[in-house]
Amino acid sequence: MLLDKEIDRDFQMMLLPLNILEFLYCQPKFRITRTFITANGIRETLLCTLGVLLMILSNLGYISVNSYIPGNGEVNDIIYVFLFTDATFYIVYCLLIYAMNIIQKDKNVQLIIKMQNAYRILHNKNGLKRFQKNNWIFVVGVFLFYFSYNLSYTVFNIYRVAHLLYNIVLFYFDVNIIVAIRIVKFLEYELILWKKQLNEFLKTCSTTNHTHLVKYLVDVSYEERLLLSAYSNIIGAFKLCRSVFGMSILLLLVEGFGHPLIYIQFFIDIGKSHTENAQAASFISLMVTFVWILKSVSLLCCLSVVCQRFYLAVADVEHACAVVRCDEGCLGKSDNGPNNPSFELGIGK
Repeated sequence: MLLDKEIDRDFQMMLLPLNILEFLYCQPKFRITRTFITANGIRETLLCTLGVLLMILSNLGYISVNSYIPGNGEVNDIIYVFLFTDATFYIVYCLLIYAMNIIQKDKNVQLIIKMQNAYRILHNKNGLKRFQKNNWIFVVGVFLFYFSYNLSYTVFNIYRVAHLLYNIVLFYFDVNIIVAIRIVKFLEYELILWKKQLNEFLKTCSTTNHTHLVKYLVDVSYEERLLLSAYSNIIGAFKLCRSVFGMSILLLLVEGFGHPLIYIQFFIDIGKSHTENAQAASFISLMVTFVWILKSVSLLCCLSVVCQRFYLAVADVEHACAVVRCDEGCLGKSDNGPNNPSFELGIGK
């Protein structure tokens, strides 16, 4: 139903930095029309298709511009094989991302809806504004660092301007990882709010006696169902992240740890060639590639850290729920059974 896909204005603004990044690199995950979110339509699919075509043309153009050195056939052959292999990897890479974006288009919407439904229950004043600012800082900061790194090689005449533009295009493959990092971070934030809400709920219960609590058992049960619903949405959203971003993470792992083997072979072949300054060129290329690999590994490490923090937050919540089940307060004195609020709240068992 369309009403189930209503999205709040402040939640849209929190997602805005991530949406702009996805739009600029032709990878929109959903469509927001006024106050509703829907799966990608024809317009978004065409934009994704345009992004794939631009990636293919960029890689083919990069081969044609850089694969020929006048008067040096031996090096030409080495560079051509290397660039062709590199381009093939990136073209397959973008096609897989494109396919997953189409296949998972409904789950992209479900992910955002679950995040918002949980936050509506755990609403925190100025929380979304603060996250929106942090999203801007993270997205712009990563991009500026990426651009500055590539620009430095152009300024010092290590590589040409074409190489700078090509590397900016390759930022296409890091977009999903950046979005995944910020979404998992937000889910961790929701878990922190959830535990805070639980503590406030228990504090409210402890201010009355058992008789008064039973009298208003309906209200208590309603509050507990809200907490359980929020927790279910948070965990459900995290599980959807695997479907939405799993392929991008896997491919970045391949690039970070498998793709360097192509570069190593290239350096060996260049070093063996009997050309002037071949070893110096090989050393410079090795250093540039090392920083490039470090970039990919750093993004993976950042994602691993936020996921680990999310798991720690889950463990903390489960511990809090276990304490509630063992509490001798008003909830602990109620009759045990499926209709007991403490039974419902025991999600950590």
